[in-house]
Amino acid sequence: MLIEISALPPAIQEQILSVQKGELVQFVNHGKLIGNLNCPSEDSLMAAAGLLQGCGIDGLEYERQIRSEWD
Repeated sequence: MLIEISALPPAIQEQILSVQKGELVQFVNHGKLIGNLNCPSEDSLMAAAGLLQGCGIDGLEYERQIRSEWD
């Protein structure tokens, strides 16, 4: 979903722009929780980037294998 932030009221724009990494954002409609959005922290992003490090997996070979399935 794409939302044009400039089309929202200024108070909502400020709230959205103040969200920090790692913060949980909850969406409420008439007092009822309708959704959650968890903004990942930089630490969790860096941890995910190295999940396969040291497992002896050749990333380029893995990519070629995956792409060969598309042909």
